[in-house]
Amino acid sequence: MNNTEINLRSYDNVEYVQLNEFSEEQRRMYLKEKMQSAETNADFINKYIFNGIPLNICEIGSGNSKLLYLLEQQKILETGVGYEVSTSRWKMANYFAKEVGSKKVLNINKNFLDDIPQNDIYDLIIMVDIVFNIIGSLYEDAEEEAISWMYRSLKPGGGIFLELQDCTDTKVEIARSGGVIRKWEEYDISDPFQYGLHEIKIDEDDNIVYEKIFIKRDLSGKDRFKNVIKSYSVNEISNLLKKGGFEVEVYPCFDSEKEEIEEIKKGVYKKELYRVLARKK
Repeated sequence: MNNTEINLRSYDNVEYVQLNEFSEEQRRMYLKEKMQSAETNADFINKYIFNGIPLNICEIGSGNSKLLYLLEQQKILETGVGYEVSTSRWKMANYFAKEVGSKKVLNINKNFLDDIPQNDIYDLIIMVDIVFNIIGSLYEDAEEEAISWMYRSLKPGGGIFLELQDCTDTKVEIARSGGVIRKWEEYDISDPFQYGLHEIKIDEDDNIVYEKIFIKRDLSGKDRFKNVIKSYSVNEISNLLKKGGFEVEVYPCFDSEKEEIEEIKKGVYKKELYRVLARKK
């Protein structure tokens, strides 16, 4: 298994259109929408992690860094570092920084695993939007290297916040569809692309392969996207993190309902998306 080239380049052109073809008014509306979309993750951090003392935070797969900027605005963040491999998304992050007047976030256009971790410098490391699922499928030892990198980088008692996907139901659907799922999707009017053709299948390592073709709203062109993700059940990720020296808690990905939390505690949680908060011992 080696999906390094595919996954590290899968977001190469993401947000290129918004940065280079949108009007200034459209870009500001896009910024507003993205900041609003980060609110649920900021609320989770405020509820379960923040204790009143601003945090030194690293986000891996930070994209346009909307979450870091929102945490800065909410005075939850003391300093922030965002690692993003996509140059187009890194450029958008720097544009957002100017628009929101960020003074505390450093955006780095690099694979975090190519940086030697500095010991005990972060209070919190964030990987949302299934970033860890993507890392887990890069190559055989990628998940262990990522966990080790985070452990070394965190201060004692520091935490990691992950959003993950359990693809069990998707694999069942793929099998029922004869080995591949194909579907069209129409996007919101604010999106530069009007339609997307999705193809989902399973590779020889039991990873999920997503391939998408996006058609521009004015029909002037199209774009392609492909990435590979590794599925993690609640038990699988919990065991990996505990082996790496973390204490683990699992939460629903959306508004926490008591019955969902009880399902997680009993190991019978069936939703595809979930959150993990793990603390360095």
